[in-house]
Amino acid sequence: MKYLAIVITFIGVGLLFAFVLITKIPSMNSPSAYADLVLKEDGSSNVVSAIYLDYRLYDSLFEVLVFASAILGVSYYISHFPEAGEVPPSDSKLFFIATIAFAPVVAVWGIYILLTGHLSPGGAFSGGAIGASGILFLALAIGSKKTERAFHKMHLESLEKCALLALASYILLGAFNKGLFSPLFWVGTPGKFFSGRGAIILNISIGIKVFVGGWTILYLFSRHRESV
Repeated sequence: MKYLAIVITFIGVGLLFAFVLITKIPSMNSPSAYADLVLKEDGSSNVVSAIYLDYRLYDSLFEVLVFASAILGVSYYISHFPEAGEVPPSDSKLFFIATIAFAPVVAVWGIYILLTGHLSPGGAFSGGAIGASGILFLALAIGSKKTERAFHKMHLESLEKCALLALASYILLGAFNKGLFSPLFWVGTPGKFFSGRGAIILNISIGIKVFVGGWTILYLFSRHRESV
């Protein structure tokens, strides 16, 4: 099953790369053109967000694919090592109280960074990484077994698949609109929450992938901590 997943991943990347080669991709004449046109064409206050979620969305897509391939590779490679068992809860009451108290703060902060990436520094990758780091501290406080059960009840694997489906759908809709990776939705008023075309949808989709993938890697390393 793992070999089949690897083969399907490479076939999918190959087909996407072929699609990129035969489809017209929007381009810019000079780097300064981004800063000159972003407020008019994209609506994001954060120029960096406009670049990686609009003008250079295909770069971000391949970064997500590379990240997904890395998770698949780590999962396959580390499965050959003996397990060290679950990470037990921390014996420190101070650490436990501090983690439980700050966990909601970290969660809100990560979501805020995720949703407002088109308005200020932040976005999908940083918001997802913050969330994964927060879950790691929670696992150290209450134990990895309880954390894993909580993840299972939240159906995060299904949520991750839905996020990837949303990302793929956005790109395909853009392909039928004006060409591969062309922007969709509203430009909006720069500085307002509903602006930046599809920045909110894209940040959520990529952020969920980074969040779930980051926790997966951290959890695997904790399970095999004596072998890696």
